[in-house]
Amino acid sequence: ENGEEYIKIIGRTKEIINVGGEKVLPQEIENVILEIKGVKDCLAYGEKNAITGQSIALEIVVDEKILIFNNALELKKIIRNHCKNYLANYKIPTKIILTKAIKSTQRFKRIRHKRSENE
Repeated sequence: ENGEEYIKIIGRTKEIINVGGEKVLPQEIENVILEIKGVKDCLAYGEKNAITGQSIALEIVVDEKILIFNNALELKKIIRNHCKNYLANYKIPTKIILTKAIKSTQRFKRIRHKRSENE
């Protein structure tokens, strides 16, 4: 009202994933994945892709009880189907990795970039 403007920070530039020219915020994908029952934590990040420049990879931590009923392949289907309802196709993770814990730095910053080169 009195000439003030606000800037909403929605993500770090270096974390933005570029899929075929489309910009994707990892947080947007993570928020959708975290809605799935039994998902404890997840981390979306970009991986190099020869065709699209980058593709979306997802590390996911699930409740052990969920894995008793669903094998990993079934779980990946559940994740993709859930994503189809809430995300554009290019935002749906193409690689899903089940993990016990998401790595972070000593200051609890999630390690999102340069993964594929280090591992």
